[in-house]
Order: sequence, then structure tokens, then C-alpha cells
Amino acid sequence: SVGYQTAKSKGIPTYRSSVFLDNQKDVDYIKGQIKIAVERTLSDEKLIAIGHYHPATAQAILEMLDYIKGNGVELVYVEELLE
Repeated sequence: SVGYQTAKSKGIPTYRSSVFLDNQKDVDYIKGQIKIAVERTLSDEKLIAIGHYHPATAQAILEMLDYIKGNGVELVYVEELLE
């Protein structure tokens, strides 16, 4: 993307692979997005999942922690992924 290339050219830490979790504030929708993020992480090795500080997002993440960890995906701080 233009933003990624611009940041890289200016030496700003960045990363381009991401999934937006909560376009809809619905727990089942967010769980589906988490599954997509996990699948992409398994093929890309790392990914940034973006979400808002919202009760539905928190609930979905909590309910999916076993699924996430069960697939060998580790949750880390975003700065650990930046290049």
C-alpha cells in the first residue's frame, strides 16, 4: 500500500498485513474475523488484528482465546511486529 511504502521509505516502523475485527459490533461477526485472522497468521506467520475498545470485541476475544492458542497463534504487542 502507499502508506506502508511511504512509512518504510521514511524509516517509520510499520507493517502491512492486518484484519479489522469489528466492522460490526456483533460477537459472532467478530469471532468470524478472528478465525480469518488466525488462518492468515498460519500462512503469513504474523498479522495485526485491529479492533476497538468495545464490549463485543472484548467478549469475542475472550471466547476465542482457546481457539487462538489451540492453533499455535501467540498474541503479542503490536510493536513486536513492526518492521
